[in-house]
Amino acid sequence: MRAPRRRPAALAMVLAVAACGDRGQGTADRDWDALPRTVTVEVWNGGGEPGAARDAALRLRRGGLDVVNWENAPAAQRDTAPRPTRVLVRGGDSTGAGRVAEILGPIEVIDAPDPTRLVDLTVVVMRDSS
Repeated sequence: MRAPRRRPAALAMVLAVAACGDRGQGTADRDWDALPRTVTVEVWNGGGEPGAARDAALRLRRGGLDVVNWENAPAAQRDTAPRPTRVLVRGGDSTGAGRVAEILGPIEVIDAPDPTRLVDLTVVVMRDSS
């Protein structure tokens, strides 16, 4: 299997969006613009904090993303060190990654095609670094 490619340009753009936004604070009452298409998302808890995937999934749903599942991350995606949330782009289209950054704060975008995942994005919630 091919190693995931990191997208430095997309990462820089998304982190810039996150830096300009509210870092995920106060997003519950915000009216969100519609995305150009439905974006399906699964959320994994990769940082070990109980309930982190569920909390993120509910926030992403309020932000207009179609969250279809949340669960603990597979062992290969777990890391308890403080780091940004990872967004794994599954089908080559990163639509929705900017919205994830607006809602959850800084993210790392990784190109990780996987035809067995029936979602556009996998969001791996890591331990908060703040």
